[in-house]
Amino acid sequence: MDRMSESPKTHYHIHWIESNRLDWECFKTYLDAAARALELARPDEAFQIAKITTQCPLRNAKTAT
Repeated sequence: MDRMSESPKTHYHIHWIESNRLDWECFKTYLDAAARALELARPDEAFQIAKITTQCPLRNAKTAT
């Protein structure tokens, strides 16, 4: 999994439907995000992949490594 740089380039996040939150992890492609979501999702847990095209505050999250 590639971590994103600080520039506001297009990237993707997992959007967990039930909690209405974006996962902190950034992905370069839709397919990378979808593959990770399938790994993390619990049975019957819904998600969408969100395309981000602006500066993203989640890129600087303290939990991101």
